[in-house]
Amino acid sequence: MTWKPTTEWEGKLKDITWSFGNEDVRFRHEQWRKVFEEQLKSTPFSIQAAEPLFSLPLGEESVEFTQWLSSDAIWDRYHTLSQFAVLEGQELADTKRRVLEATGAADVGKNENGELELHGRTYFAWSTAVPGAPLKSGG
Repeated sequence: MTWKPTTEWEGKLKDITWSFGNEDVRFRHEQWRKVFEEQLKSTPFSIQAAEPLFSLPLGEESVEFTQWLSSDAIWDRYHTLSQFAVLEGQELADTKRRVLEATGAADVGKNENGELELHGRTYFAWSTAVPGAPLKSGG
């Protein structure tokens, strides 16, 4: 599921992103799939494998989008990512500088308002519950 950035400058943003927080499991590492793929394996708390809760294969789709944002708005959005939201001091300043430098690259598309063309992709997956599976209800 590793997507190629649309532009070179967005590739620089991806490189910045991938340089942080790789010790923490994130969506990009695709570990979330294990919840579905390994649902039949037993755990230290079970004597035998549990019944599966979700049907496979997963349904998967993605939708590409384009958003027009100022450099500052791109940084504001970028700074909401957990691996950047925790940065402080010089590390935060250096990361912000790198992001803003990337937004000044020659291949950045701009509209009449000076906003930058930012490409993205929303990924989603779905499954259905296996009929008769023991699902817990909230409450």
